[in-house]
Amino acid sequence: MLKHYSIVISIFIFFVHNHVIAQTLYRVDHSSGNAFYGNTGVGISTTNSNPALGQNLGCNNEDFYRIGLLPTSMWPYGYTFTFFTKTDYIRFNITRSDTSELFKFYINNQHYFLKPQNLKSYNNINCTYCTDSIFIIDSNGNLLDDGSQSISGCIDIEIYYPGINSFTVIHNHVGAGSQVGLIFEEDTSAFIAQPFTDTVLCPGDSFELVYTTNFPFGSGNVFTAQLSNDTGGFNNPVNIGTKTSTTGDTIQCVIPRNIAAGNGYRLRIVSNNKADTSVDNQVDIRIKGAPKNFSITTTTPVCTRDSLHLTGTTTTTGAINWSWSGPNSFASSQRDTFIANAQISDSGRYILTATLNSTGCSLSDTVDVEMRPTPDTPTASSNSPVCETFALNLTTSTTTNGVSWSWSGPGSYNSATQNPTVTSSASSTHAGNYIATATLNGCSSTDTVTVIVLPKPTKPTAGATNSPLCQFQDLQLTASNITGAFYNWYGPSLFTATTQNPTRYSMTFADSGYYYVYATVSGCKSDTDSVYVMVNTDPVVNIFPSPGTTICKGEEATFTAVPTNAGTATYGWSVNHISTSITGTTFKTSTLNNGDVVRCEMISTGTCATAYTDTSNGITMTVNDVKAPSVAISANPNTSLYPNEPVTFTASPTNGGNNPTYQWLRNGSPISGAQSAVWGANANFLNDGDDICVVLFSDYACPEPDTALSNCIKVDIRLSVATIAGNSSINIYPNPVTNELYIEGIDNGTIIELYDVVGKKIHHATTSNNKYSIDMSSYTAGNYVLRITQENGTAQRIKVIKE
Repeated sequence: MLKHYSIVISIFIFFVHNHVIAQTLYRVDHSSGNAFYGNTGVGISTTNSNPALGQNLGCNNEDFYRIGLLPTSMWPYGYTFTFFTKTDYIRFNITRSDTSELFKFYINNQHYFLKPQNLKSYNNINCTYCTDSIFIIDSNGNLLDDGSQSISGCIDIEIYYPGINSFTVIHNHVGAGSQVGLIFEEDTSAFIAQPFTDTVLCPGDSFELVYTTNFPFGSGNVFTAQLSNDTGGFNNPVNIGTKTSTTGDTIQCVIPRNIAAGNGYRLRIVSNNKADTSVDNQVDIRIKGAPKNFSITTTTPVCTRDSLHLTGTTTTTGAINWSWSGPNSFASSQRDTFIANAQISDSGRYILTATLNSTGCSLSDTVDVEMRPTPDTPTASSNSPVCETFALNLTTSTTTNGVSWSWSGPGSYNSATQNPTVTSSASSTHAGNYIATATLNGCSSTDTVTVIVLPKPTKPTAGATNSPLCQFQDLQLTASNITGAFYNWYGPSLFTATTQNPTRYSMTFADSGYYYVYATVSGCKSDTDSVYVMVNTDPVVNIFPSPGTTICKGEEATFTAVPTNAGTATYGWSVNHISTSITGTTFKTSTLNNGDVVRCEMISTGTCATAYTDTSNGITMTVNDVKAPSVAISANPNTSLYPNEPVTFTASPTNGGNNPTYQWLRNGSPISGAQSAVWGANANFLNDGDDICVVLFSDYACPEPDTALSNCIKVDIRLSVATIAGNSSINIYPNPVTNELYIEGIDNGTIIELYDVVGKKIHHATTSNNKYSIDMSSYTAGNYVLRITQENGTAQRIKVIKE
């Protein structure tokens, strides 16, 4: 019976119980009250009917309960089974029913909806009432007998429900009734199939362990096969195989490779949903000895062209037979073996079998060897030889694509760049071997380049032997000598030269500035030195005369030299290109003649590369003779003047120069405003007997003296009475006068007026008879004008001279 039940397992199990041995199924067979089955008590009660337990009915004379023997008014009918300890699994047998009979099921007082997987064929093969059964599940989850025969059907209703406290079945049929039975189990278990025949094994052997279950386990359940110690104890079991399943099956098991030899090993199965432990296999298992701690050691991945080394290891000291196999028909009977210059085709799985000769037990181990291609050897290079302070650059390449790069070199140098710049300013410490490594998938190949760092040449000293210079002189540049050097010069106005001591011809102002030079030895350049070259303005000397370029005969002239950019200079003077003994910046002489030319020659040092001579401008002197000026005057008209008649006086100079000036005199006194060569006046302004002269102021360069007085012209004004407007009756006398001036022959009412030489009226009277006199004794000597205005308006002017 145990073997029979062990094949049933529920797919709905979730509860975990820890039982040492498997549980059994129980058929409930008491009619009322409580009864104990195994460790579980079951109570039974009815719904509208008394329990009726049929003995030895149905298939195999099993005990059944009858339902449906009471009047129709008592429907529904049924039974309730109560479990003292919860169960997870029940099976409800129906061994007899009629068409249209309906069964409802309740678990823990809740309606249980049946599903197709709950319906199982009745498991008793001797059931004679089951031939015409047609059971279905209606839309309400109830069981309906849909058979067409008057006597029909028997079926198992298999239910898994975690934590069943009570199970109720009710029925809707009146009549002979149906026969039902209830089976439950305390727990669900797995069992190792008997007999177990694999009782002699080697470490590493695999075998199939067949097991069964009495009911389905829970979803996701894992069965684990465990091996005891060599005395059958499971205090520290070893897991040797698993199977995820809910029912009986086969577990693939492997004996641990390093397990100790022994004769009393046992097997068992444990589950996790629900948790259960089976009984052991009931038969001792012998495990023979095999090589202990057996394994393979190797280096993988292996790069092509390297050696592939394979080694087997074990702690067993007995005689062992070794056998290798692998790709390309590789075979070896040596524990340690190798393949020199391995290639990609040597990739694959290598198997080593070790057999302990004393037991015949063999263990095999495998290793998968990966061969990786080694990159083609790179080509390393550099810009060596490189000069100090210049950049040191490394380059490398390979025909293999996808490699990574690394460099190593002097002074712990390293770089992960394919073409790195080691330094932007190389020095002797950077010289040496640099190794380029190309790596692909961990496999590398290398190449080496040797770097030479050349020393930096000594800086040349730049110089200019003839600086400063003047325009159009040649510049001589110099550089200190450096053995084996080539020289490069550059400077203003795009100057370049490649000789050590170059010459630049015909310098100009634009060529002033710094001139630079550097030396090159073995392709390496020195630092640059420079020299400043100045192109000066040519020394120039100009001379200036004092008092000027025109002098008088025997007058001293002074000439002064004014140099520009002269530096240190000496001077020499010449007259008409004849040198004098004068050497200073000043030359004085009073012996010059008209037309003499004076020059100065200056010799300058320090401004130009060599002594520089400049001759000044020539000063042509005008030397005038000394001459005495003279002047003569004339009058127009040159006869006696009538009263009011104008007269013009003209001066004619001799040696008066180009622009002489004049001052006219009347009676020795200057006439205001009369300063031209010609002066004119009216006779009314002049007095009879006035002397008219002129003073000449000569602007001739060399006059002696510089003024001259002309001849004088006496003014003659006609003053006789007969000449007064043709009126012979008027007499004026005496004229000149000293005291009394008498006027006779005038009409009454005649106006008498007397004016001085500046036109001021000094006397005024109107006559009352034909005779009038004026006392002139108090008047100063000089010329006066007498104005007589007759009653008819005729006015006459007469010059009167006071003595």
